[in-house]
Amino acid sequence: MDKLNYIMSKSTTQYEKIKTEYVRSNYNVVEVGGATLGRKEELLDTFAKVLQFPSYFGRNWDALRDMLTDLSWLESRETAVLVKQYEPLQHDPAYRTLLDVLNEAAGYWKEHNLPFDVVLFKDS
Repeated sequence: MDKLNYIMSKSTTQYEKIKTEYVRSNYNVVEVGGATLGRKEELLDTFAKVLQFPSYFGRNWDALRDMLTDLSWLESRETAVLVKQYEPLQHDPAYRTLLDVLNEAAGYWKEHNLPFDVVLFKDS
């Protein structure tokens, strides 16, 4: 995978292909979508589980930002966040905050020349 470091939008028909490419490239792949996007606790728990956050993770937006701009406990820091079924919740405060946090993390890793990609899959 190229070092993209930005939020991009793709069709849901490309989801499996893109996910497979990230997995083959040994990225940490976080999948979120649907109603989960409107529930802060579920979002935070998903990231904590998939990215194996340390036990001191504070389960709030600032803590998520801190974790996503560290990742030192992982063997590989290359990360892709795949977001599906976001359209119905795109105005939800939790979803908007998540995008802000992901954008900051992508910018941080771009400065450090490491890939952190966020892919929004839109229904075609």
